[in-house]
Amino acid sequence: MSLRRDLIKVGYVAAIVMWGLLSYLTLFDYLREGQLFARSIDKRPYINDFVNTYSAAHLTIRAFREHIDVYDPKIQDEAVRKLIAPVVPENPFYFQYPPQYFLLTLPLALFSMPVAWVLWNVVFLGASVYGMWIVIRDWRRQQAWAAIGLALASFPFWMSVQLGQTSLILFPLTIGFFELVRRRKFAWAGIVTGFISVKLQYLPIFGIIGLIAGGWPFVWGAAATLAALFAATAAVLGIDNILRFPQALATGETGHLFTGVNPFVMQNFRGELWLLLHGEGAVSHYICAAVFAIGVLAIGWLWWRQSSGLSPAGTNSFNQLASQSILIALITSVHTHTQDYVLASLPCLWLWQMLNNRQPKKEGVIRFIEASPAFSWVSLPIIQGLFALILIQPLFVWAVAFLALIITPQQQHPDSGSGD
Repeated sequence: MSLRRDLIKVGYVAAIVMWGLLSYLTLFDYLREGQLFARSIDKRPYINDFVNTYSAAHLTIRAFREHIDVYDPKIQDEAVRKLIAPVVPENPFYFQYPPQYFLLTLPLALFSMPVAWVLWNVVFLGASVYGMWIVIRDWRRQQAWAAIGLALASFPFWMSVQLGQTSLILFPLTIGFFELVRRRKFAWAGIVTGFISVKLQYLPIFGIIGLIAGGWPFVWGAAATLAALFAATAAVLGIDNILRFPQALATGETGHLFTGVNPFVMQNFRGELWLLLHGEGAVSHYICAAVFAIGVLAIGWLWWRQSSGLSPAGTNSFNQLASQSILIALITSVHTHTQDYVLASLPCLWLWQMLNNRQPKKEGVIRFIEASPAFSWVSLPIIQGLFALILIQPLFVWAVAFLALIITPQQQHPDSGSGD
């Protein structure tokens, strides 16, 4: 029976990894055919997110030379249209990332857009693989590479590569943050958090964890990094562009005249609420903001309990606490798309290892984790559309189920380390 189970596992891993590999190869077909960054699907234009990132690099140069407003919808739209011609967008593809992100994209301007996309993915996908290796470095080598292969073969990772998404920046930074907090290097964790600010919706989450766990060393590290990014950005973009950002963020997140923010496909509470209400307005925006605030407070409470000695300390409880934090962040954030679920690979790795190294095992959680890479492909747009008919955002429901499985009280067990 054990041999049969092992053969099934090997076959499953091989099938998912092969599916992922073939899926990645299709991206190079699109690239070769000139359809990766813009193409028509069902007679409607589809524009890759990386177009905005690449455009941001050139807008940064123009801002330095010509003092343009990088958040002006007309300027952004003109820049995008030049990059994707002859495909014509239906509405302006608005880009409301924080000013420091424009600065960090600047090296991309040295290359053509296809080369920039390849280099982007080589750097950040490589950093993601290295980060996962740090997390599972104590595993058996064969088992470790199988786990990394399953993670990379998941739909969120594939989508992140296709779109050249910032989720590939966030993933290794998140690993770095939790590893530094685990090792009590709080000032360095603060520095990492400063760079996490390019994904602004997650900054309060990491901020409250760092504040509770690391205190003033964390605060000084984060503040110094944010100040340095602010000064460098102001020197290149100008202070006016920094001051325009809050309005740009509100315009992009709540406006209906732009593309780029699609709440109807978000895999979070906001996306689920959109399906249930068949749209959103001011009231639903307030509800989502309140849910996000509750999520931040819940994460803060969980970390306060541990720092106060009200919950067990050690490696295993740290992994569980970090896993709960990531899942709550994905569920309650006001802006969580499918690609953000690359972060969910971390709870899968942490908890799979933890549960396999202790007795009694929670077999249900282990099977749930092992099935997750295959399940992630239900977020493929066609399949996700079928779920929408029954008012379900699939990855949101997956995250809620996962959180419910791991947030229940665990039996006491010997720890495998101190976590310091």
